[in-house]
Amino acid sequence: MQIPSGALPLKENFLNNNLHIALMARIKKIMITEVPTLKKDAKILDAAKLLAEKPYGCVIVVRNKKPLGIVIESDVVKNLISRKISPNEKVSKIMSSPVTSMDLNAKLEKA
Repeated sequence: MQIPSGALPLKENFLNNNLHIALMARIKKIMITEVPTLKKDAKILDAAKLLAEKPYGCVIVVRNKKPLGIVIESDVVKNLISRKISPNEKVSKIMSSPVTSMDLNAKLEKA
């Protein structure tokens, strides 16, 4: 079967339509609300333990329940192995900051 010029095969149309639908979704529909948090004075070891226990791959560092920074698995690995930072150092030493956030009603395509 020959496909007319400019037309997509059925399977590609299906995939493109689903991608379009996914991009039109709102962030609040796919976001995780129970993300692990630590206070900025917590130890890197505390972050490593949370990362090992939870499937999310990140820990949000907070002060007064407001996000200050984020620590991801590679932050812990790089800093503990490569730099030989003590696991007893404060997690704020390895966090990325500031945290970027978006409105819950924003479309996924904006993220």
